[in-house]
Amino acid sequence: MGARYTIMVREYQSDELVELCECDSNPESVVEGVRSKTLLIAGNDYTKSRRIRVPKYEHIEIVDHQST
Repeated sequence: MGARYTIMVREYQSDELVELCECDSNPESVVEGVRSKTLLIAGNDYTKSRRIRVPKYEHIEIVDHQST
């Protein structure tokens, strides 16, 4: 028996939707952890720009494979 849910994500500044993982249990707890992931974008030393944090994944989608 295969996984019941697939979590699809689109990374920051990407156009491609990719499969992050498959899970059999509650996907909401996995998605909550995925939403907490961030990237640190640092400025260079010449411009003295600030560091900012952006979400690692811009789009998160849960696909249910349960057949009725």
